[in-house]
Amino acid sequence: CSLVHAAAKNNDTRRLENLFERMSEANVEATRPMYNAFISTFARRGDRDGAEKWLKQMLNTGTAADVASYSAVIHACAKAGDLHHAEGWVCKMQEVGIEPNVVTYNSVINACARCGESVRAASWFEQMESKGVSPGLLTYNSLINAAVKAGDRARAENWLTDMKRRGIEPDGVSYSTIIHAWAAANDAPRAEHWFQELRKSGAATEQTNSFCYNSVCQAWARA
Repeated sequence: CSLVHAAAKNNDTRRLENLFERMSEANVEATRPMYNAFISTFARRGDRDGAEKWLKQMLNTGTAADVASYSAVIHACAKAGDLHHAEGWVCKMQEVGIEPNVVTYNSVINACARCGESVRAASWFEQMESKGVSPGLLTYNSLINAAVKAGDRARAENWLTDMKRRGIEPDGVSYSTIIHAWAAANDAPRAEHWFQELRKSGAATEQTNSFCYNSVCQAWARA
């Protein structure tokens, strides 16, 4: 339905719900693409409850969910910092024979990162690899973030080294997360080391360069 997709594109959840009511009154059944549009819209808004509500309604009507349906809900859980629900939905999709893809794994690893659960993030990464799903830049940035939030700066460095070894080029976020972590720990030499690596990589934007430079200067000032 073009009206559904137009409302979804505008992130208009109220309009979507009104459209669904009108469809129900007219005995028009929602299709999987429509349900996915509902779920994704609520997920983009960070509304975990809304995204979960529509996935559950989809399943209750007998409409078959797909990897996109579950991944959107898991993304919503990650944005809400709800690791328990994110992991639960991954398990549920696997129980019904739907294998997670790179988007799914990135979302659950991101949920781990938001909660500072570095070990659990690494565990999902291991499962991801065991299933033959290739990690990408977003995967590694979440792993780095998880390690930093857990206070494990050495592990964060290892993730960055590993991604380079695999031919995945770190971006400004990858480097700045580590630089800021070492600066916050008052380890100015280590922060400066990674700042120089950032500059050599060519990944720095003007904003990233300024942020990291200030972090390093502040670390030296506190030294």
